Amino acid sequence: MLYLGRPGKKRTKELKKISRSSDFLLMKMKALGLHHKSEADSPSKDTVLISKDLPLYILCNGVGDGPGSARTAKETAHLFSYHVQEEKSFLMAFNEDPSNQKRDLVKKVLHEIIQKMNQKIYLQNQKHPPEKAIGTTLLFGLFIGSDVFLGNLGNGKVFLCRGEESFILMNGNSKWDVLLKSGKVTEKDKVGHPSHYEPHKYVGSHKDFTMDLFHMEMIEKDFLLLSTDALSNSIKPNDVLELTKKETDFKKLPKLFLNIGLSRNVKDDISFIVVKDSKHQEKLKPPKRKDSVTPIRKKKAVSQAKPLKKDQELPEQKVLALKGLPLFHELSYRELLNIIEIIELKVQKKGELVIKEHESGSKMFILLKGLVQVHKGGKKLARLQRGQWFGEMALIDDELRSASVTCLTPTAFVTIERGPLMKLIQKNPETGVKIFHAISKTLSQRLRKAS
Repeated sequence: MLYLGRPGKKRTKELKKISRSSDFLLMKMKALGLHHKSEADSPSKDTVLISKDLPLYILCNGVGDGPGSARTAKETAHLFSYHVQEEKSFLMAFNEDPSNQKRDLVKKVLHEIIQKMNQKIYLQNQKHPPEKAIGTTLLFGLFIGSDVFLGNLGNGKVFLCRGEESFILMNGNSKWDVLLKSGKVTEKDKVGHPSHYEPHKYVGSHKDFTMDLFHMEMIEKDFLLLSTDALSNSIKPNDVLELTKKETDFKKLPKLFLNIGLSRNVKDDISFIVVKDSKHQEKLKPPKRKDSVTPIRKKKAVSQAKPLKKDQELPEQKVLALKGLPLFHELSYRELLNIIEIIELKVQKKGELVIKEHESGSKMFILLKGLVQVHKGGKKLARLQRGQWFGEMALIDDELRSASVTCLTPTAFVTIERGPLMKLIQKNPETGVKIFHAISKTLSQRLRKAS
């Protein structure tokens, strides 16, 4: 393991850089971590860790005064990496069977590791007055096969560049953000406010907490920026995209990101990690010798009863398909990725029955292509096409189906089950508000036409 923690005797211009290429279960990642000491005389509180044994990248920013916070940040990064390494066989099992159930188990294990570390620091803090309390933020990315698990506890951010767009995947909260959302302060109060940069929750701050854990499928040429608040508060998604498009030499990117922070008068230590999929670059290299070691296996596709064509199963294809549907117009990119984890793709032939009147059901259907007929008894009610949906009442109540639906052409659907959707909404209420608002608008339009 390699660390970037407290700097040496040199001050402001000192810049430490660390890199590691990882090849773990077919996922090839390049990562560069950078830490820049601020002008202040106080010791650095940041730790940047890139694990030698796993594609695991960690940022910790100590909270509190004195050397104790810096030591806590370093110890937390070390312990988290150590415990994740202990679960290596479990992580490999996920690569063999990347099901939703195994994905949730990975999240559970990561959360339990963090809770154990938090309990230790929290109990230590109880022995001291509040002004002596210490802790650390924690931001990490764990890559398994073609999947990444991201975690954020504090006020850091994770940016994703994919194709011609850039997004914020994870957005931490400071005490200021919480006060602003509650209406206790306004944007005018921001300058000089003591809660401007202090994280709302961090390791050691609360006895129990829920960490923001996020899973995503990686695709070729993806680029991630994991950053503590110093840089992330002074940079926007478009800045990240423009920089990655302008500079193709990955090794030069950290210095360029640092220059952005310095040009915007960031006074705090600047720490971040840039991660890039390097798998596509392997195609440019000469073929391996026959006696070279071959990868363990390719990742299995998630099993589906009637899958769509292979190119439609790619994460970005799924996002584009959902993005074009009215039901998901208001969702952010991360919310779309969350929806992808609970949907199923299904195709049916012309003449097949999709749902039957008076039968029970817990799924709604969204048409990706094709044409269906809605009918009740012997009466034809409506024809639905791409972008329209039916069966949405099954997400709201347990009543029997009020009508039947039959395919008029070969048809492709996205289906959403009530149970997984409710679990998602419990964790992300804003997503639920957006989806049910779109559903209610459609129901209102149908009622107006019926009357």
